Amino acid sequence: MSQVLSEISVHYIEPFYELAVPEMNNEMLCCVLTILCPYIFYFWLWHWPSPFGRFAESLGFHPSYLMSYFAHVMKLALFSLLLFYPNAGSVPSVLGVPLNSVFNVAGVPLQVSTHDLPLNWLTLLDLVLGGFGQALNSGVYKSLGTVGTYYGNRFGDPPAWATGFPYNLGISDPQYWGSILTVVATLNLLQTKKNPFFQLLLLLSYVFMMVVEARERTPAYALKRKKRKE
Repeated sequence: MSQVLSEISVHYIEPFYELAVPEMNNEMLCCVLTILCPYIFYFWLWHWPSPFGRFAESLGFHPSYLMSYFAHVMKLALFSLLLFYPNAGSVPSVLGVPLNSVFNVAGVPLQVSTHDLPLNWLTLLDLVLGGFGQALNSGVYKSLGTVGTYYGNRFGDPPAWATGFPYNLGISDPQYWGSILTVVATLNLLQTKKNPFFQLLLLLSYVFMMVVEARERTPAYALKRKKRKE
């Protein structure tokens, strides 16, 4: 048992002991901003939803749907950072080599770093953690829909009370816990443990947002019409 605990510690915890804070030049500041931008956005919308609500409705959109579009773009930027920024991470060869071949054939001047993923019980544990994390995330979206997931309660369109998975597990903030499990799984799967500075920022952001969303401190936006362009 002690050997198992030791291997888990080496796998998940010790990489943070060796974390090196990079020099904060302009390039690194842009990377940090790419990581933190979604949570700055969420923090603003949670506390002051009315300006964005009015803006979205002026364009004919439900605020939650427009928020989701912004969120998806920012998540794409974050994922691209982890894939393509030097030493941020790498992709298992079984996926990375074909992906690089596709880039070459398509004439895309991008390449992802690759690594050989060891087939052991820790890798299986990573796959289980990542899979369960994504199940929590998809379960939240299926239960709440776009409006419920993207602050419908703050935009004056609260979702119906959800009792299905994952809300029947007794886990608070299942979407953020799902994201935390996914980040932990990528330490090995995407080799982000080489210098998990970006992952530490993500983990702290998830915990911060759980605290922020624990209660509503300002009035919700008064949505004019619930049926809007998606």
